Amino acid sequence: MIFQAESGVQTMNRRSVTPADVAVLCHWDAQPHVRTSDPDDNWAWEVELSKVPDLREQLIAEHDGRPIGCIQIIDPAREESHYWGDVPSGLRALPPVYAVANRIE
Repeated sequence: MIFQAESGVQTMNRRSVTPADVAVLCHWDAQPHVRTSDPDDNWAWEVELSKVPDLREQLIAEHDGRPIGCIQIIDPAREESHYWGDVPSGLRALPPVYAVANRIE
């Protein structure tokens, strides 16, 4: 994805999360705006990224090659905690996402 900004053309990209992203994900987890949103949440990224269930997709958003956020897209009918309740198959849910605080505009 490419967009025009005041300073010129900038690129926005998304890619799959990999184990190489553990450090940045842990750093984001420790940020005040993330902790405030869910203070009891502990993703245990080293363990979480070793799982690759077909019911979810985890993506990193990058701006000009720099990670700026993370999003997870899940099948809520198959999600193990049933957080979304009894829902029909074929839907997708977007749980809360991370974004780098100084990049939120």
